[in-house]
Amino acid sequence: MPTTDVDPSVQEADERAARAKESLLSRVEELKQRFAEVRHRFDPREQIAGHPIPAVGLAFALGVIAALGRHRGAGPGEARSSLVGAAFAGLATVGLRIVREAAMAQLGRSAHDWWSTRDAAARVQGGAGTPDAEPFLEH
Repeated sequence: MPTTDVDPSVQEADERAARAKESLLSRVEELKQRFAEVRHRFDPREQIAGHPIPAVGLAFALGVIAALGRHRGAGPGEARSSLVGAAFAGLATVGLRIVREAAMAQLGRSAHDWWSTRDAAARVQGGAGTPDAEPFLEH
């Protein structure tokens, strides 16, 4: 077998390169996690799902403001642009739709989780695996 003597400076350079690669990969992973957190923080659907009560309150407030804004411009001498009113109503409609969709998705996830938990409990107890739906409907 031929023996190869590796120069210590080459070996040291290889070790430094391996450490640099490891450090770079860990930093890339940290950046991925931070990006995912920022994306999650600024995702309207996630925010609405995470905070449904404030989202409903905000949608209600926007609806009230939109309704009040439409009636204020009706006075004499106050010519309001119908385009501005339509744009504002459109934004309120989109906001309400997002809130509704997020609330329904949250309700669906909650029902699915509840049903899965009940199904798993029924299987552990030796049941057929299909829990009774009446307790769910009582909630």
